[in-house]
Amino acid sequence: MRISSENKGGARWDGEWIDQQLASYNSENVKKIWVCGPPVMSETFEMKFREYSQSNPGRFGTGVLEIL
Repeated sequence: MRISSENKGGARWDGEWIDQQLASYNSENVKKIWVCGPPVMSETFEMKFREYSQSNPGRFGTGVLEIL
C-alpha cells in the first residue's frame, strides 16, 4: 500500500485514519512500514504504533515502523 497526499482522499493523517488503513493488516503480511512526511504525521504514526505495541504486542513486530 502506498499513500500520498494526492491519493488519500483529503482525509487527515490521524490515529483513526491509521487504524482504518491498517485494519486488515497484521504481522504476517506487513514486514515494514516507511513513513516520510511532515513531523506531525510522523509523530502520529509513532504514537499509534506505540499504542499497538502496548495493546497487542503481536500485531506488528518491533522494527516494522521506520520513520524517515
